Amino acid sequence: MTEKLAIIASGGGMTCSYTAGSVLGLVDKFKLTSPDIVIGGSGSAGTMSYYVSGQYDSIRNIWENLLATKEFISYPRFWKVIDIDYLIDKVFKEQVKLNTENIYKSPIDFFIPLTNITTGLIEYFSNRDPSKNIFKAMRATKAMPLVYGRQVQVGESDYCDTKLSSNLAANVEKAKELGAEKIIAFNTSHSSPIVDAVLNQWVKAKSKTFRQNYSSELRRLQELSINDSVFLLSPATKPQASMLDNDQAALKATVNQGYEETVNNEQLEAYLNS
Repeated sequence: MTEKLAIIASGGGMTCSYTAGSVLGLVDKFKLTSPDIVIGGSGSAGTMSYYVSGQYDSIRNIWENLLATKEFISYPRFWKVIDIDYLIDKVFKEQVKLNTENIYKSPIDFFIPLTNITTGLIEYFSNRDPSKNIFKAMRATKAMPLVYGRQVQVGESDYCDTKLSSNLAANVEKAKELGAEKIIAFNTSHSSPIVDAVLNQWVKAKSKTFRQNYSSELRRLQELSINDSVFLLSPATKPQASMLDNDQAALKATVNQGYEETVNNEQLEAYLNS
């Protein structure tokens, strides 16, 4: 393949376990290990980091075993339902240590989208700038307001996870700006009326600048078409794992669903060979 290829993953909380399975399918069936560009934020940031680092076996282990614990997601812990610190500091740094050196040396241009807490706009961590720590970037892109409880400083600014930075259309647009001619995009975004209502109230409490930029950018992205030159991989049926569900059986089923639907996708094979 001579055309510049990008792989992009949306957010979606624990439904991103589907993306994990799909990524493994790309590796096993299509031997796709060196795309030109990878963009993954929010719930997919960890998966795409391990993909870029070449630690493929770790992806399944993390999703199927290490995330199925109350230390990570606990509803009674209402002030921090999702413990991102546990995910980063225990899972990614200790239990299955992410090889950050591989990421910074990778030929893949890797980007993690973040929402700037001051401007309300997306900014991108890049593995071409090792001065910005990737663990901080992953912590920030997963810092969902209210269920995590705080924002994260990366460099000189503070960031968090929002519907903007996890937006698939925004990251498809970014890939095209970087010259991608073929794009494989995983869409596991999930809409929850309760989560959306809470997030809307959080946005209303932000500064006027944040509110205006954030709302304007979301409206603009809703009008974008992501179909041009994009091969979209979405669950064919509703995944067993939902946004805040880390039940082990549901996670395993959803990882396997992503894997099977990818390796058996004849249209994807034709797209890659065209």
